[in-house]
Amino acid sequence: AQELEGSPDAGSQAVAGHYAAAATLGERTARPPAVRVLLQAAREARAVEAHGLALRNAVLARQLADSDRERALAAEAAGDAHWMAEHLDDARAAYLDALELGVAAELGPEDRARLRWKWVDLPTRWQGSVITSPDRERIEAEIAAGLAEARSAGSVLTEARLLIAQALLVYRLETTVPPQEAALAVADRALELAEQVGRPVIVSAAIDARSVLLQSVGRYAEALGMDERRFALVRSLPSREEQMDICSSVAR
Repeated sequence: AQELEGSPDAGSQAVAGHYAAAATLGERTARPPAVRVLLQAAREARAVEAHGLALRNAVLARQLADSDRERALAAEAAGDAHWMAEHLDDARAAYLDALELGVAAELGPEDRARLRWKWVDLPTRWQGSVITSPDRERIEAEIAAGLAEARSAGSVLTEARLLIAQALLVYRLETTVPPQEAALAVADRALELAEQVGRPVIVSAAIDARSVLLQSVGRYAEALGMDERRFALVRSLPSREEQMDICSSVAR
């Protein structure tokens, strides 16, 4: 494993396999590099949409991890693979595992904020219909904690993502105009931060939040303008799910 890792021609998957074999055979010093390279291999697998391979790497990393920090990062990688495979319930369970382990491991504020966002993103943006009352209280608490952590870490990207979740939680659960109007201001701030970061996928998500809230308060022409603006981003997005969501929103 060490010999291969020093070669520029060796792929992370091959290196990870040898480290994992050594660790499985009882070589404890191989565990930390095995986890590190397995997580790298999982990222590379996701980059080419090989979510099955990414999940296998993440699960093996979780099994070999020796600390809550490593277990948290492995659980996050498993959640990312489940999300890519559109197994959203499994993804949410993995992200909750990652979040609880990350808090126990006292990960830095930027990492904790990112894990909180991943857990709240699924019910607010992609599975809003399954939110229950206890969930709402937990989601609100995680958003508040994540926003404080993101701001302390100076992570504008994660702050924007959490503000989107905050706005969409109101959209999912409130039925009267005043809270929806208040949530529009949150979506406006999220869009401002997303444009500051310059990441099209986050800009798209912020526009999505603003559009659905505009529809909720009957401002349909403005909502259509938002969706058309979002549609212009389609070709710049790497996410198939985001592309499909844009198309369905514009059609609706």
